[in-house]
Amino acid sequence: MKQVNKKGFTLIELLAVIVILGVIMLIAIPSINAVLTSARKSSFASTAKQYINAARNLALAGDVQIYADPSLATVVSLGAIELENNPNPMRAQSPFGVVWQMNDTSTSAYVVIRNTRTAADPRYTYYFAGTDLSGNCIPLTEENSIDQDDVSNGCSITSITSSVTTLKIGESTVNLTYTPTGESEAVSTVVYQ
Repeated sequence: MKQVNKKGFTLIELLAVIVILGVIMLIAIPSINAVLTSARKSSFASTAKQYINAARNLALAGDVQIYADPSLATVVSLGAIELENNPNPMRAQSPFGVVWQMNDTSTSAYVVIRNTRTAADPRYTYYFAGTDLSGNCIPLTEENSIDQDDVSNGCSITSITSSVTTLKIGESTVNLTYTPTGESEAVSTVVYQ
């Protein structure tokens, strides 16, 4: 009987292993991408809530004027809100690693603060709208309703500029006059029609 000396793998065995690994990768990569996208969307919604909380703190500290008059509201650009992880708010990035869509004269990333009750009994409601330069966004949404399902790519967000702009908040249509007071502070008053 003749002995066969097997010291390695045959070419067929190596090709079979490569094909099997390729099939596993084709199955795994979309799943991994879906998990990463879901995590980024969750982080995006969490970041929106952080901006709302920071705007609330600015309002409580008196750094942002809020109005008891239900016909008035305040819009605060993300460029005016400093979070722990973004010491330069005008260059802050979304959880997708892309800068928010804002500059010195307009913003598509902001928090709206409005009184939803009477002047004698105010209740301030906070809304977030934000898009980054890649189009990842949350449309204008009330704070309590924000979750990762609101995050999409390519939603329509009203860009607030130095000219009068119309914005729809729930059932109300508002006229905005956006008047930034400097590169790091962008606040405006919203007058309801």
